[in-house]
Amino acid sequence: MSARDRILARLRASGPVQVLPEPDIAAHYAGEVVEAVVERSALIERFRRNIEAAHAEVISTTHGGWQDMLRQLCLTKGVNTLLAGPGLLAPDEGMPRLLSFDAPIDGRKDFLFEEVDAAVTRSAAAIAETGSLILIPDPEEPRTHSLVPPIHFV
Repeated sequence: MSARDRILARLRASGPVQVLPEPDIAAHYAGEVVEAVVERSALIERFRRNIEAAHAEVISTTHGGWQDMLRQLCLTKGVNTLLAGPGLLAPDEGMPRLLSFDAPIDGRKDFLFEEVDAAVTRSAAAIAETGSLILIPDPEEPRTHSLVPPIHFV
């Protein structure tokens, strides 16, 4: 009998799975005070505090100034190659050499692990309560962009 057959036999012998009742969400939050309105600045500060607790570095900039800030951060951190999805950044003087990820990972591991100093991706949203960023990977910005390079700019 193979290992697979033994595992399946044990699972079949264990009987039907007991369906658990749905959790009572109202009871879970019953003792908590829910803030009706939170000032934007308070949410930003909460996000900053929580993401920094996870050892992230937060740099404040404006919507129009983020590319200049990115250029300066790359210079400061010694980034020579920057992985970016198509259309996110235009080649610019002072910006590191821009790379794109345009092939399956199987044939590109050396490229990702040895040639890429940093990557930049978009974020769909942030959660202040947990200091979390919501990334939505797609073919142009695969999850690999945020996982492999030693520096990830968002």
